[in-house]
Amino acid sequence: MRKPLLDIQEIENFLLKKMPSQEKTAFEARMIISPQLETAVDEQRQALRLIRLTARDRQREKLSAIYDQLAQDPSFTQTIHAIFY
Repeated sequence: MRKPLLDIQEIENFLLKKMPSQEKTAFEARMIISPQLETAVDEQRQALRLIRLTARDRQREKLSAIYDQLAQDPSFTQTIHAIFY
């Protein structure tokens, strides 16, 4: 693998807490002495956060579509009313 890809993988392992303890400690020490590494970690952290938010939004949209489809089925509506009312 190329160096930039290895760096991204290492940062991701750090952020996802997949690093062994000693490797994590060494990585944190490298971040202290390397502002570029610290910036790369911050950028990757933000990218992972946005990916999670996007995935959550897509799940919400899928669930909403399923609910809308079920809500149109009279037997589903009757069953829900029987359970909760």
